[in-house]
Amino acid sequence: MNPVWLLAAAVAIGQLANSMILPALPLLARDFVVSVGSAGLVVTAYFGGFALVGFFAGPLSDRVGCRPVLLGGLALLACGSLACALAASFSVLLICRLLEAAGAAGTPVLARAVIRDTRQGRGLAGALGVLAISMSVSPVLGPILGGFLADTAGWRWVFGFVAALAALASLGVWAGVAKTLVPRSTGKPRAPWREMHTLLARPRFRTGVLYGAACYFAFGALYTAAPFVLMARLGLSHFQFGVVFALVSLCIAVGGIAGPRLMRVATDLRLLDGAAGLTIVAGVLLLAFAVGGADRVAAVVLCFALFGFAFGVALSVGAAFTLRY
Repeated sequence: MNPVWLLAAAVAIGQLANSMILPALPLLARDFVVSVGSAGLVVTAYFGGFALVGFFAGPLSDRVGCRPVLLGGLALLACGSLACALAASFSVLLICRLLEAAGAAGTPVLARAVIRDTRQGRGLAGALGVLAISMSVSPVLGPILGGFLADTAGWRWVFGFVAALAALASLGVWAGVAKTLVPRSTGKPRAPWREMHTLLARPRFRTGVLYGAACYFAFGALYTAAPFVLMARLGLSHFQFGVVFALVSLCIAVGGIAGPRLMRVATDLRLLDGAAGLTIVAGVLLLAFAVGGADRVAAVVLCFALFGFAFGVALSVGAAFTLRY
C-alpha cells in the first residue's frame, strides 16, 4: 500500500479516537453514575494529553527518528484505547484516555515529517493534500461511526474499535513506511521551551495564540455539551446525533476552506473579528432558544453550524495571522 495512505490513516485514527466517543458520552455517564460535567472530562483529558505530548513529539523524533516514534505512538494509542474499553471506574478511564491521547499526539506532526523527508515538489504537495483530506474527513465520519457502535454495541466497543484500527495502522506503518528515515539531530537535544519563549516574545504570536485558545475553549464547551443537549434533552438517538454532529464538523471544514479565500477581500484581523462575532451570535441564539423554550433540533443545529463555520474560519485565518511576522 502507498505509504502516504498509511500515514493518512494513522492521522485519521488519532482524530477518530476523540470524535467517535461523543455520541456515547450519555451512556458513559449513566454507566459510571457521573454528572454531565464529569463525563465531559473524557474529552478534556484527551485534548490535554494530545496537546502536552504533541509538544515533545517533534524534538523526540529529531533524536531517534520519525518512524520509531510514530510506531510507538500507534502502539500506545492501541493499548490506551483497549484499556479505556476495559476500564472499571471513571477515574481509571480518564487515566487511560490520557494514555490514548499521548499515543495519538504525535501522528499529525510525524506524518508530515515523514512525507517531508521522502518527497519533494509536486509529490510533496500531493502527499500533504492526502493528509489534509484525512484530517477533514475523519471528524465527519467519527460521530457517525461512534453513534452506530453506541446504538448497536455500547460505548466500550467504540474504544475497542479504535484499538483495532490503531493496531492495524501500526502494522501497516511497520510494513509499509520506509526504514530509511534517520534522526535529523545527533547533537545536543533541543530545548522546546526556549524556542517557545522566542515565539511568545513576538506580540503577534501571543495575540494569535490567545485568540486560538479562546476559540478552542468555546469549541470544547460545545463539543462536550452537544451530546447531552441533542440526545438527553432533544431525544436524538446516538446514530442521529452522529449524523448531526458530522454536519457540524463539515461546517468547520467549509469554514477552514473559506477562510484563506476570504483573505483576498478582507484583512486577517477583520476576518478574525467577524468569526468572533459569529460565534457570539450563535451563543446568544442558543441561550435565547433555551430560555424561551424554543430549543428545537433544527434551531440548535443551526446555531452549532454557525459556530462550526466561524471556528473553521478562525482556525485557518488565525494560523496565518500567528505565523506572519
